[in-house]
Amino acid sequence: MSSSLHVPCAHRTLLLEPSTHAIVAGYHPPTTCQLASALSTAKGSQSKKDVYGAGTFPAPLVLPNDELALDPECPGQDMKEWLGKCKQVSGKRKVIYVAAPPAVNDDASFVSNWVTPCSRSNNPPSTPSPITSDITAYLSAFYHGVPVHPLPIPLSFAFWDTESKAPLPKRSRSHPTSPKPTYITLCTDRNVTHIRTCPDPTRTFLQQFCLDDLLDCAINILPADAYALLLLVQHDLFENADDFVCGCTYSGSRVAVMSMARYRPALDMQQGVERVHAWSVCHCRAYVEACCGHEETQTKKRDTKRSSLVPASPGALSTLWLMHVCCTASHELGHCFGIEHCVYYACVMQGMASIGEDVRQPPYLCPVDLPRFWLLVVLE
Repeated sequence: MSSSLHVPCAHRTLLLEPSTHAIVAGYHPPTTCQLASALSTAKGSQSKKDVYGAGTFPAPLVLPNDELALDPECPGQDMKEWLGKCKQVSGKRKVIYVAAPPAVNDDASFVSNWVTPCSRSNNPPSTPSPITSDITAYLSAFYHGVPVHPLPIPLSFAFWDTESKAPLPKRSRSHPTSPKPTYITLCTDRNVTHIRTCPDPTRTFLQQFCLDDLLDCAINILPADAYALLLLVQHDLFENADDFVCGCTYSGSRVAVMSMARYRPALDMQQGVERVHAWSVCHCRAYVEACCGHEETQTKKRDTKRSSLVPASPGALSTLWLMHVCCTASHELGHCFGIEHCVYYACVMQGMASIGEDVRQPPYLCPVDLPRFWLLVVLE
């Protein structure tokens, strides 16, 4: 079996501006003045000459059903707004902690089955899941200047004793398809948290965990010297009326939870994930025009989709899985630094409306958001 992840794109022209669909959707690229405002600091204003224009850094693509196509008037976060929201990386709170996916106690071994997709077609030969130490190393390089360490607190899922007198979560929200959700217990060396579960409405996985409950647990175990905490889980998550969610951040509490479940390469075809035209080849002009309905027939689109998922070795797929998880992990931690969704450039902090859009985002902070992280490190 070939170790290649995909066949290369045969086109040679890149598009660094938004797609033609952006106009239809009502998205307007930021003006030079808006970019200058986004870059200006409290100590002085940014010169318009210093703003990176079109062609220097790629703009958001804004393809059909992308986040900015669905919400084209999403306001950009300027520097003044960010300065009022961010929290300084100080000597007392300066460490980013990464919590590995919780272990599973013997009395809750059934939850291990909830990690594997239900359909047999989604279960080719096993792909090794991302290793927490690799994710931690990536984040340490990405957020250079801030210590990144594994969380020293052991976590494990256990069977929920229905006779237990421990209080249930205060929130009363439940998944719309589960009128009476069940619970499992997430144990730490300090306390236990009851985690709501419910069937996956997409039928991709057997059960999902409640994101809000996991965030509550993350807040409870946040170390005193932590600037932020990222809790990784292998299970699928739900929140409110969403069918599933890959992650979320309570920026005020500096905690984030991220699921690796939907990034499993075996689900790529089901979720419309492009491997040929993932970042950075997603800016291929021919691909963008095809997505917007120009110069391509439906037959040709289907052929392109099939060619994007050629056979690959478990090792290559594991690397692909790790790459997607690392990008989303850096995105969620970016929110802990007070950075909101980016509307200025193609950026790892862009909002994402689907897994397909997720893999088209770049793995870097753009010229608007990177200086904000630098400021936090310099201010220390």
